[in-house]
Amino acid sequence: MAETTKKPMSFDEACELNIQGFTGLSPVNSTMWFALLTDLAESLFTWEGNGLDFYDRLLIERFINQKKVFCMVRPKYRVENAIVTGKLRIVNCIPVDYGQRNIVTRVRLVMERPKQNLIEEYDYNEFVLFDNFSLTHPQALIQKYSQILGKLDALYDQNVDKLGVPIIALCNKTMKNELLNLFKRTKLNALFSLVTPDRDRSKTTELFYDPKIDFLLDKINTERQAIMKEFLQELGVNPNDEVGQSTHYVNTTAIKESSLIAKYFSASMNKYRDNFCDKCNERFQELNLNYYTTVKTYQEEDVNNDQNTEI
Repeated sequence: MAETTKKPMSFDEACELNIQGFTGLSPVNSTMWFALLTDLAESLFTWEGNGLDFYDRLLIERFINQKKVFCMVRPKYRVENAIVTGKLRIVNCIPVDYGQRNIVTRVRLVMERPKQNLIEEYDYNEFVLFDNFSLTHPQALIQKYSQILGKLDALYDQNVDKLGVPIIALCNKTMKNELLNLFKRTKLNALFSLVTPDRDRSKTTELFYDPKIDFLLDKINTERQAIMKEFLQELGVNPNDEVGQSTHYVNTTAIKESSLIAKYFSASMNKYRDNFCDKCNERFQELNLNYYTTVKTYQEEDVNNDQNTEI
């Protein structure tokens, strides 16, 4: 029986077998970005209300970010034969009954560690539900952008590792292209010089491969800033101030009109926030619930400047 001759492995096959890839998502970086973007999303808006606890005001944005069903209510407790009413709270809840137009008329409170004898169910005249008919899930947006930013970090780290690696290759002309192919695929691919013995001794060294790392790092940083701005716009806040920093003459009206806030702010989640404020202030008149963005708009900056001028 004749022996089968094994075909020798090609250079490209050897590279694929032995060289580990350096593209893809960095899990650690993605987790860090997810935590950072979550904190950022939950702190873009600040809520104020008389008698509403600090942590309850923080919970409003947290529940909006997690797209949970929640309400404002005064929890009630049974104490012997009496019913005691507590202070205003923001509580996660489950709709129990519906009326016309699918309006929630009864809810059941959901608490991690409820106090003893808590009354769990409340009628429509005892609570204010945060109505949210949007299809956008902020947590899904955070997941998306954390993965993109994690991949950019992996790309940045990959190129940083290529800096300052002075490699000298001693080879003949036939090996030049193969070496170039090899070092482009590997992590440390900054091959700076090539020495060929058959060349003139005064020109034995030549620049072999320059990956232009500094340029790539600048591009990655620019891309990261653009992605962060895009993420904030998705959440309804305009971080762009290129028009305001323009060297050309622009008036205040042009700056306001160019702002995404002026065009799309009322069409975002804010219409649900406004509706929640109106209903809460109507039900609990002493509350005076309101919210504002922690990122100032051009209009707010303009009002502050006018006030300072008058003073």
